[in-house]
Order: sequence, then C-alpha cells, then structure tokens
Amino acid sequence: MGLGGKLVTSSMSGKIQTVLGPINPEELGITMSHEHLLIDFRVVFEDPKSQHRLALASEPISIGILGWLSYNWRSNLDNLLLDSEDTAIQEVSRFASFGGRSIVDATNIGIGRNPLGLTRISEATGLNIVMGSGHYVSSSHPADMRCKSEEDLANEIVRDITIGVGSTGVKSGIIGEIGCSWPWNP
Repeated sequence: MGLGGKLVTSSMSGKIQTVLGPINPEELGITMSHEHLLIDFRVVFEDPKSQHRLALASEPISIGILGWLSYNWRSNLDNLLLDSEDTAIQEVSRFASFGGRSIVDATNIGIGRNPLGLTRISEATGLNIVMGSGHYVSSSHPADMRCKSEEDLANEIVRDITIGVGSTGVKSGIIGEIGCSWPWNP
C-alpha cells in the first residue's frame, strides 16, 4: 500500500478534511459539491474552427461573444483560466451570504490546483473548502506520467491526503476529479 499502509488515522475517522484542517460533518452545511475556484484549464484549448474567428481565442469574455462561447468554450483562453483569488473571494462570498457553508474544489494536479490560494480564499470567506487530488485527463498529465506505476500514483494521492500537497502542508479531502480521454490512455 505504501506510505505505511494507513489511509485513515483514528483522529480523522468521521471527519471532513478541509484546506484549513478537519471538521465534523455537521459543519458542512449547504455545500457546492463540484466547483473550480482557481483553475488553469488551458490544457484543453482548441483553436477556433474558422479563420475569421481566430481573434476570439484571445478576446476577453464579454456579452458580445457569449453566444459563440457557449458552443466554443474550449476556444477562448480567458474562459479557461480562473486565477484571481480576489474574484473567487468576491464570488463565493455571495454563496456564503445566502447560507452556503462549504465548497468542494475538484481542481487537481495538472489543471492549476492551488492549495495556498484555496487556503487564503477559505480564510477570507469563512467557507469550508475541500480540495481534490489525483490527475485529470491525459492532456493535463505530466510528461513522466507513463513512467509512473499504479503504486506511484496511489502514493501521490495518499500523500496529498495524509501529509499535504508538496511542502504546503495543505491536505486534500477528496480523490478527484479523475477524468478519462478518448482514445483511452494506459
């Protein structure tokens, strides 16, 4: 199993791991269960299909391109990047003002997971934020992914949950969002 063979310690039994530490389940309250507060999803970018639309790839999101964007969401760089903690704080504060208590952020390795950013958002808003772990689709995988064994990947996830991400000490509370691509990748 790696990492000592333990996934759950007795002190975490029955707890929810947030970016600020464990909480009791009854503290979750109203929860948004799949969000991306900070994400760099440019790994799925596709050039606009028609030549006369190429300029829209770098156009800021505006009311003028919303119709096109609804059919071409992968073809606009601004649409694929959420990197402003201030904007995230402002937006999730509205959720909190309507009684929201918790957010599960499914952003994971390779698509801009930001443990310290999520921690700052949680501290600024008072919301419980549960962070994801694992890898998404093949376009977001690191160059050495094919060299990693199942045990390597499992150990990486277990480390994120039990020790924390890198040197941040911020722990993941869920495994996911795990995606798959077509054609299937080993």
